[in-house]
Amino acid sequence: EFAGGDIEGDVTVLPMAHDYYVKKHIGNVKYNDFNLKMGLSMGQPVKDWITTSLEMNYQRKSGELKAADFKRKVRHIREFKDALINEIGFPACDADAKDAAFMSLKFTPWIVRNKKGDDSTVENPVDVKQKTFHPTNFRFTLDGLEAACKKVKKVDAITIKQSSVTDGIGEERDYLKEPGKIEFPNLKITLSEEYSHDFHTWFEDFVIMGNNDDAKHKTG
Repeated sequence: EFAGGDIEGDVTVLPMAHDYYVKKHIGNVKYNDFNLKMGLSMGQPVKDWITTSLEMNYQRKSGELKAADFKRKVRHIREFKDALINEIGFPACDADAKDAAFMSLKFTPWIVRNKKGDDSTVENPVDVKQKTFHPTNFRFTLDGLEAACKKVKKVDAITIKQSSVTDGIGEERDYLKEPGKIEFPNLKITLSEEYSHDFHTWFEDFVIMGNNDDAKHKTG
C-alpha cells in the first residue's frame, strides 16, 4: 500500500479595512508525507534506508508513484525528491491475532510534482509471494526476567518518529527539510497477573524505591 504526497497551499486571510469581504491569498506550499505499508520481507534497499536513518546517517531518496489503468498503462505520475524518513512503525505482536501484520513507513519529501502519465506499461511485481509476518510468531526477552517473559501474551506496536526541521531562510517557496531528533516510544506488554511477580518486584525497586540510575536499566 502506497499513498500520500498531496500538495496543499496554505490560505492566508487578510482582513481589509472598510471592506465587507475578507481577502484570501496563497502563502507557503505544503507537501504531505507519503505512507507506505509493506511486509517484513521488504527489499534490501528499503532495509538499508531504515538502518542508516536509525544510525543518524540520513539518506535522501527520490522516486515516483505511477498510477495505471486496468491495461497497466501509466496515466498519472507523482514525483518526489529528497525524501527523509520520519516514522517507522513495527506491528504489534499478539498471541491471539489472526491476520497478517505489516510494517509502516512514512517519509517527508522536499518537493512533489504531479505529471501526466507517459503511457508506459507498469511491470508485474517481481516478488508476489512474499513471506507473511504473523503477529503470533514472536519472542520477548528482558534481562533478568527471562522466565516471566515467556508468559508475555502481547507487545504493542512500536512507532519510531524522526522529526524534521524546515530551513526557512531566504525567498524560496520550497525549503529543504533537515532531520531533527529521533523519538523512541515506551514499550507496553501484556501478560497474565498469575505470572507477573517478577515484573512487580522490578517495578517496586525501580519505580517506587527509586533505584533507577543508568546502571539499573535493562536491555531486551
